[in-house]
Amino acid sequence: PSIGFGLPLATGMRVVVNTGTAFRVPTIIDRFYPGYANPSLRPERSKDADVTLQSSAPLGGATLGFFLRDSSDLIQLDSAFVPQNVARASLRGLFGTLRTRPYHGFITTVSITDTYRAENLSPGAPATRLFFTPVFVSKLGLERPFGHGGLSLGAQANIFGPHAESAGFNPDGQTTVDAFVRGRLSRGTVLSIRADNIGDERYTPILGY
Repeated sequence: PSIGFGLPLATGMRVVVNTGTAFRVPTIIDRFYPGYANPSLRPERSKDADVTLQSSAPLGGATLGFFLRDSSDLIQLDSAFVPQNVARASLRGLFGTLRTRPYHGFITTVSITDTYRAENLSPGAPATRLFFTPVFVSKLGLERPFGHGGLSLGAQANIFGPHAESAGFNPDGQTTVDAFVRGRLSRGTVLSIRADNIGDERYTPILGY
């Protein structure tokens, strides 16, 4: 279950608040794949909330927000790449997004997420930062919406900062660029073609692999 509401503050400005619970069950691969799985995995559960300030005044619009997540039995890989449950985990972060006004039909979007806290707080263990959780994640997008035409296109760069992993520390992070083209075939039908990692960046999603 979740609940949220928006509250107008002034012309073109409002605050949005959301809160809820979530869960994620282990997949059949997580539990039963030979040489990798952990049949004792429990479902991951979390309580989430976020507060966002939205304004249409700066350029094409901006948002600034805060989010939190407290999880139990978080599913994460250990040093042998076997999924394990983290008894208790806590995340806190800030995010911001800025959009430009249309220029020749194109809109640029910049967003930054600062997960300043991502801790393993399991009882009886020293607090450590969660694996695979970089402090900074940035996105830079360029898009031409449909507008008055029947074609929409765009691209987005996804930049992940350095982060700790179960096998060590990944100092490089990773950057990928995705692109898409959408064509309106009729009033209710859109054909979409998407290409992920168009630069064929050979980053290592898991250190050493």
